[in-house]
Amino acid sequence: GDKEGPGQPAVFPDPADPAAVTVIEDLPVLTLAALIQSKLACGLGNLRRTHKDFADVVELIAVRKQKATFAKKLHESVRWEFKELVKRANG
Repeated sequence: GDKEGPGQPAVFPDPADPAAVTVIEDLPVLTLAALIQSKLACGLGNLRRTHKDFADVVELIAVRKQKATFAKKLHESVRWEFKELVKRANG
């Protein structure tokens, strides 16, 4: 629920939100949507991290064969970036 930067909408997932966390081998981990949303929020909020975080999202898109329709699971403030990365990853 934290903001990505001053004046920006909240996009970091709240770990207390059951939709943001799943349990794998008895460990709580972010869901795919929450992880992608966090990576995009970090990349948008810090120029030094943009390339790394966006590259991580591109890799997740490629490995998981994500389509642009997955964007509906993300906060509206990062949907455009996700769709652009899908185009580039599949282009």
